[in-house]
Amino acid sequence: MVANTFVTLIRNKRCWACTHEMHLYMADNVAQHAKTVSMPKSKAQDSGNTCCRRAQACSGSCRPEGGTDGGPRARRGAGPTEARSEDTGMHRNATSIIMTTMHAASLARFALLRCVSSLGTYLTRWGEEQDAMLFRMISYMYCTIGLPMAGFIGYDPDLLELSLFTDADVAGDRRDAKSTSGIFLARTGPHSFFPLEACRTKQTCCSSSTVEAEIVAAHEGTKSEGIPAMDLWATILGREPTLTAFEDSQATLRIVKSGKCPKLRHAQRVHDASITLLSDLRRKGPPFI
Repeated sequence: MVANTFVTLIRNKRCWACTHEMHLYMADNVAQHAKTVSMPKSKAQDSGNTCCRRAQACSGSCRPEGGTDGGPRARRGAGPTEARSEDTGMHRNATSIIMTTMHAASLARFALLRCVSSLGTYLTRWGEEQDAMLFRMISYMYCTIGLPMAGFIGYDPDLLELSLFTDADVAGDRRDAKSTSGIFLARTGPHSFFPLEACRTKQTCCSSSTVEAEIVAAHEGTKSEGIPAMDLWATILGREPTLTAFEDSQATLRIVKSGKCPKLRHAQRVHDASITLLSDLRRKGPPFI
């Protein structure tokens, strides 16, 4: 859906449909005709409103108390939560709320992907802690239901490139100490930024440091999102697009540039394929940067 919106925008030089909000992106160096199109908002907002109403019906209120992201803070325990035999406040409606929220998050609210995907793993063992986690997510949605995700194109599409952002949450899952990869892909250029895709995946291997988790996340993002997107946009634009990968860990960047990790001697055995792929793409240069 997002890719279709972007293709139509750059081909027709205008917004994709009148049902989407359109604004002028005002900046000192942006042409006045540069357009901003918000992501398909109607379905995402309807899904968010539906989730808030369902949560409010079974818990009494989803309105936060004392803050924009309020609601009870979920305690992050060290081990798995035992499911209770009796029904909890939101247990009977948890599946419906989570799946509806997941649809809206994948469409136009990428910030919700991490929490809603994590809650989805507890559907068969729901407890009080999950009640608090779900209530807190709904409270955040309730306060930000009117904030759309938007993309803007300010210049000719020939100047645009693909930008890949990856990050990792080290040992974020307390049940098995597995890390979580976050991947975000966008079309960027001079005064242009258009989100294309975002995903959250749980890593199948166990990383003992931030550097290892970042390497796995960068490899997953490049392999599953970056390279396929290059093939797609090469067909759409009729030219080979440039893929720029962004990494916030200096240690990870040094390993990718050199292809070696002397201080993490075990990483060469357990993450050798990831390091080799990233290092090879880095040495080839454009269209990989």
